[in-house]
Amino acid sequence: VEAKGEAAEWSTIADRESSAHVLAYCRSRLPGSFSEEDINDERFLYDEEWEVDPLDGTLEFRLGQEGFAVQAALLSRMNGLYVPVAGLIYLPPSRKMYYGTQEHGPFFEADVVRGDIGALITDRIVVANRGAEPWPQIEAFSKYCGGLELVNTGVAGHTIAALLEGKINCYIVPIRISSEWDFSMAEPMVGSLGGRITDKDGIPLTYN
Repeated sequence: VEAKGEAAEWSTIADRESSAHVLAYCRSRLPGSFSEEDINDERFLYDEEWEVDPLDGTLEFRLGQEGFAVQAALLSRMNGLYVPVAGLIYLPPSRKMYYGTQEHGPFFEADVVRGDIGALITDRIVVANRGAEPWPQIEAFSKYCGGLELVNTGVAGHTIAALLEGKINCYIVPIRISSEWDFSMAEPMVGSLGGRITDKDGIPLTYN
């Protein structure tokens, strides 16, 4: 385990080895592919590439909790902007995978069982909070709104998986420190279910 960057982030051998393994496969097909652990400007030479987060939730991984994920988005350049056209999330502890494109899915697989995914239909607002490191802003927001239902999850990929499973229907990130690979994989899947991913002002995110 070692410190990384200036935001009290951490990296592990698993982050680096997972990144190398996944990128070797991706780059053999789409050379511009990159990961959180391996970014270079050559990616801008290509119109299609995979954006990978090889281990989202290093804190949960270090604590031996299940709230981490491996995730990736297929980015395609359209009118000069990169757009996520497909995404996947894999949860290693439970061997669950979620994937889909803008037109198909999202789908869910556990071992050899595959099924469709449906959104949570309810008049309640069910919000995720990070179980390993709860955000006091979310708890304060819940009280301000009259007591929303809170569900403990992991970080981005694990939380999006909870949303796709219908356990929550709202995911708020109340901190400035967040990265595009936390959400690019979710854009196609959440969008096909009628959901939206935006900044605090309702503006869609941009990628790469």
